[in-house]
Amino acid sequence: MKTFKNISQIEVSSAEFSFSINEYKFYEFDSEPDIIASFFKDEFYKREDFSRSMRAAIQFYKEDINSYLKPAFNLKKIGVDDFHKLSKSEALEFIWNNISIWQERKIEEETILFEKVKLFLNASEVENYYVISKDFFDQTLDEKHNPISEKIVFDATIYGYYFIVTWVEIPKNIITVSQFEYD
Repeated sequence: MKTFKNISQIEVSSAEFSFSINEYKFYEFDSEPDIIASFFKDEFYKREDFSRSMRAAIQFYKEDINSYLKPAFNLKKIGVDDFHKLSKSEALEFIWNNISIWQERKIEEETILFEKVKLFLNASEVENYYVISKDFFDQTLDEKHNPISEKIVFDATIYGYYFIVTWVEIPKNIITVSQFEYD
């Protein structure tokens, strides 16, 4: 049976952005594309896994998860082909170029965030990094305020940036998922 178990979670957030990196142990998969395609489904990719404050509000204050912004992607419509396969240096360049809503300047917090992200990526020994961003899809809204692209949800249009960088360590049976968002 194909399953994933969350084994670690680290979150960095400020008033301007949040970054979360989770590691999941996986079982009974054959290839990187199979692992990625299977993980990014409603059954395994859970919004609350990437936000301590959301988990606390739901658990302790019984808040409704639907009162929070949804993930940017329509998990029923995206597939592994929607991810861009990058090298480590390309993934780091993508992150650096996309973590600021104000591209002309990088604030100190973003620079610190980037340095932390570099530590995680540099610690991995994989060659392939898979990136998906809300900016890969048409965010134009139709007359009913639905995105023209069926690969994203309305909430994607609210985020300043929202992207995921993921990589798979097959010998260790671990998929690492890092989520970046600004709302």
